[in-house]
Amino acid sequence: MKTKYLIFIFLLCSKPVFAQKTSLSELDYQLYSVLINEWFCLKTDSADRQNFFGKWKKKKVNELVIRRKTGFCGILPSYTMRFNDSIYEKLIQNFMQQLSNTNEIEAQYLNKCIKITIFDSLKINQRQLGKFWKKFYRKYSRSNGIIELSNIAYDQTKTQALVGISINAYSLGAEGYLIIFENRNGRWNVKKYFMIWQA
Repeated sequence: MKTKYLIFIFLLCSKPVFAQKTSLSELDYQLYSVLINEWFCLKTDSADRQNFFGKWKKKKVNELVIRRKTGFCGILPSYTMRFNDSIYEKLIQNFMQQLSNTNEIEAQYLNKCIKITIFDSLKINQRQLGKFWKKFYRKYSRSNGIIELSNIAYDQTKTQALVGISINAYSLGAEGYLIIFENRNGRWNVKKYFMIWQA
């Protein structure tokens, strides 16, 4: 059993050859845009946002740097076990089933209230993380790290959605979240969020 679990984790982490590459839909971009506009933009200053990204307010952020490829995003099955709300059980199953898929985000399709830069590759030498981040912030001085987005899972009625994100700010300075969206009266809003890992 343990061997099967380790193999499953390896496949998630290693971009398997059988992983499907799919294209993002208009609805996907709509939800990513809601996330960017409601949770990353300085214009939004709600109590939830302050709790969610309190550290982001330590520095004036005028740019988001987003990794182009969606998909795995640091989310493992063991992490989602902490997110044990039975109401969203089917949504979580849908989410886990398509983590190995890959998509590519194009900035021009996002409805954005802040400058978006797409980061194409992450060539990081684990022994030289300090140098990587110094070089990164010299190039992207108005950002506060790299954002990674998972693919989006929907329920059957397309009224609820689940997305995973990771925020990588510096060596041993990263967090991962699961975020629940809900569509009410034709408008998507963030309903709940859960931190599922931290480094």
